[in-house]
Amino acid sequence: LIDREWPAKYADKINLKVLLLGTIKITENTYRSIRYLCADKPEDVSRKLEFAVSIPPLARTILDSVFTIVYLFDDLDGRLAWYHKSGWREISEEHERYQRQYGDDPSWVEYIGWQKAFIDHGQQDLGITDEEAIDLKKIKWWPNPGKMARDTSMSEDRRRYLSYLNDWFYKTLSADSHLSWPGFASRASHCCVF
Repeated sequence: LIDREWPAKYADKINLKVLLLGTIKITENTYRSIRYLCADKPEDVSRKLEFAVSIPPLARTILDSVFTIVYLFDDLDGRLAWYHKSGWREISEEHERYQRQYGDDPSWVEYIGWQKAFIDHGQQDLGITDEEAIDLKKIKWWPNPGKMARDTSMSEDRRRYLSYLNDWFYKTLSADSHLSWPGFASRASHCCVF
């Protein structure tokens, strides 16, 4: 539908189309991975029951997608630019780290050069000012789901919805993914015998 019925009012928002299509494909692939890991049919001797303990971080990926799309569409023009600029900042900071650490290593030259070309093209394509490029801190980070849920600039119904998802699902899935003590205890209890 995104390809066939793309709204005319978004005809100039190719970055949005790419983001939505990519999000759908990533989510679909993640969901299919979950289904495979949790399935008992068809039988597969290499699939182990304890693989299901790996599902919470995958489910969190799907929930991250929901948060991003709900938050993004609350203020599409402003947030789409913010999302891309924040990503550009992240890649630029990574590039600076790689340049410092591996800039003299011949095996890194091609990758660092490719990354620099991507950054230069992105600066122009995303409308990043020279001032922002010089001082990356002028570009705000894209918020994590907890911050999205607390953003008072968002409509009340979206904030309530994201707060619900955060409180009832995301916090637990995040703990499972980061292996904080509650997440560790939950996942270890299903796959480890002490």
